[in-house]
Amino acid sequence: MPKRVGPFVVQERVKPVAYRLQLPDTYAIHPVYEVDAIVAWRRRARRVEYLVRWKGFGPEDDTWQSAADLRNASQILRAYRSANPAAR
Repeated sequence: MPKRVGPFVVQERVKPVAYRLQLPDTYAIHPVYEVDAIVAWRRRARRVEYLVRWKGFGPEDDTWQSAADLRNASQILRAYRSANPAAR
């Protein structure tokens, strides 16, 4: 299996920073991932993306996500933007 796959459809918000993903039946992995922290940001094609560290995973598994992707992690996103005002 490739190191990174997706994107996947978010089925529901399980906790404020955990999501249930719609995964293919052939995937033998847990479908819920929790945001641990936002560790960086960048501008790409007129939008801001945030580098997300996932709970239980290391930096090698960080992924770039849009603000829309993080709508269920609004407290973490708000805190990151407050500490990094240019990241809007």
